[in-house]
Amino acid sequence: MVFVDESGFSLIPYVAKTWAPVGQTPVQIHQGLCPKFSAISGVTPPWKLYIQVHKDTIATDQPVEFLQHLLRHIRRRPIMVFWDGGRPHHSDETRAFLRAHPRIEAQRFPGYSPELNPDE
Repeated sequence: MVFVDESGFSLIPYVAKTWAPVGQTPVQIHQGLCPKFSAISGVTPPWKLYIQVHKDTIATDQPVEFLQHLLRHIRRRPIMVFWDGGRPHHSDETRAFLRAHPRIEAQRFPGYSPELNPDE
């Protein structure tokens, strides 16, 4: 059993609160670059972590790559994957991969239920 989720990370500075003298608008100075990366990870009930990091946003290819990663590292037993209803999880490519690899069974969480996924 593997609980799977993706996350996107932006390295743009974030300021929730700041201060400035009265009448002066605060200005935050940064390099202006917008570096970002994404990660797809899975965690098992005995708390083993599987993770892949990507430079781009998680799209159709990355869940398939991650499932291949799981097949390489979890051997000789069926793999039950639990994930949310994100578009890459039910793309044509992902469904074709799952049909071609019956050792993996994918189940979707109900909508708006992050509390059910320990990988969240």
